[in-house]
Amino acid sequence: MKLKRQTDVLNPDERVDFCFFRDKQKLIGLVLLAMAYAFDLTCSRVNAAIEDVTSFNATVPFACSFSGGSDVVEMAYTKNDNGSSGLLLGTSEALSITSNQLPRLSVTLNTVLAPRNIGFRGVFIRSIQQNRQIQSKTTGSVSNAPISTTISASKFSQFGFATDSSYDINLTVSALLSNSFPFEEYQFDVLLTCLAP
Repeated sequence: MKLKRQTDVLNPDERVDFCFFRDKQKLIGLVLLAMAYAFDLTCSRVNAAIEDVTSFNATVPFACSFSGGSDVVEMAYTKNDNGSSGLLLGTSEALSITSNQLPRLSVTLNTVLAPRNIGFRGVFIRSIQQNRQIQSKTTGSVSNAPISTTISASKFSQFGFATDSSYDINLTVSALLSNSFPFEEYQFDVLLTCLAP
């Protein structure tokens, strides 16, 4: 019996189909390779587009300032009829407050110099525009410790405070001396602090 090679068994058409089948495989492989390459290029371009974002933030600050007023106020002394007691009283010149928002105002009365304890002390804040007292703080303590009060933003609103405009006030300090003697010196400081509402 004569053995035939496989190529001898296949007819020419079958060999063409076989070759065409192999060419299709190559073509599909090339297409897939091209797609993979294109995908790789796309990914490379996406990866290359690195972004950086810088944010700029801002907050309008609260601003408040004082002008005018008096650096030193000479207090007047009035002797009472009942012996050695007397009253010290002094009022500052107009002090202007300007703020870009309705502020709170902290007012502290410090007794800096007192040869003896004081029976009564007080600080009074008056609106010049409305010619009436805004607020006050008094004490009958004889310790000479600081006394403080804070005017609220709503209180300033009631007294016609307008933002970005000068608002004028007077400061008055009084002290009742139970015993007073010639040449004794007294000194009081008023500390004002403008605060955000």
